[in-house]
Amino acid sequence: MLPHEAAALAAIRGLYGTEVRYTGEGLTDEPVVAIRTDEPATNYQGLEGRAARTSFEIQFSDLPAEPRKGNIIVEADGSRWSVNDKDPHADVAAWVLTVEEAEQA
Repeated sequence: MLPHEAAALAAIRGLYGTEVRYTGEGLTDEPVVAIRTDEPATNYQGLEGRAARTSFEIQFSDLPAEPRKGNIIVEADGSRWSVNDKDPHADVAAWVLTVEEAEQA
C-alpha cells in the first residue's frame, strides 16, 4: 500500500470508525475500531427479497488472529452481533465481517 493510500484509509477510519468491543480469537471484550455497514433489504420481482445485511470492517492489525464464526462484537449502545462470515479485503487491510444479532449477555 502506498503512503498516500494508507493516509486516506486512516482518514476514512477516523471519520467513520467507531469503537466496538470484540470477543474472540484471543480478545476478551477488547476495544477495536470498526466501520459498520447496513445494506438495505432488496426486493426482487417474484421473490420476497432478502434480509438486510450488517457488516463490520475491522483492520487486520486490530485482531491477533483470523476471526471466526461466533465471535462477538458489541457496540456502544449494547447491541450485540455474532460473526457469521469473514471476507479478507487486502486492498484496505481489513476484514469485512458479516454479522447477525446475538443474544444479550
